Amino acid sequence: PHLDALATESVVFEAASAPAPWTLPSVASLMTSTFPCEHGLLVDGDRLPESITPLAERLRASGFGTLNLHANPYAGEMSGLDRGFDHHRQGLDANGRTVERALDHTAASRIFLYIHNTGPHDPYHETELGPETGVSVEERNTINRQLQQLRRLGRADFANERPLGTTDNSAHQQRLMTRLGEKKADLLALYAKDVARADARLGRVVAALKQRDIFENALFVLVSDHGEEFGEHGGWQH
Repeated sequence: PHLDALATESVVFEAASAPAPWTLPSVASLMTSTFPCEHGLLVDGDRLPESITPLAERLRASGFGTLNLHANPYAGEMSGLDRGFDHHRQGLDANGRTVERALDHTAASRIFLYIHNTGPHDPYHETELGPETGVSVEERNTINRQLQQLRRLGRADFANERPLGTTDNSAHQQRLMTRLGEKKADLLALYAKDVARADARLGRVVAALKQRDIFENALFVLVSDHGEEFGEHGGWQH
């Protein structure tokens, strides 16, 4: 409901593509207006090169107070994406109170505030928000465990520092994807609950900005760094 309300007073782009299917390269592209092949942040441990100037650095040079609240470490110091921010903090997904506390860190009349929340995202947790799922705690834990197993299988060679393609665990992956497919309705219900929680946080952030008389004069941009697949194209997860 909060996202829908925001959309009624916004320009909505219905055909948008993330520059990458996971956070690190995608956020680096958002912050630098470069493609992953240009900024080079492609695997864990990669950091933004000094030759590329991120958005926060450009805005700070123009007199903006710059604030970064990120729940995902890829969007901060670990990847060099803290450059240009006067105040940056990694923590839980930001809500209205978190935003208000961050705004107290600047007296600038012009502000660039970057908020990076992680939900909706597996592992899925129970929340009172959203429709009832009928999924038991045991079933939810099983689904989360299978999703984690699938992710580990897909990263097996990278994690063990072997040449990519060395390990053929495709049969194991396919078995897991078949099991997930059998639970697709439950998975979509858990995802919907996570969407509801993310939507509620969005509403609290907008309310906090309105309370500070910031929202009406703000350029408020809402994007996603990637999406989730539930078997629509033959795969699962990011």
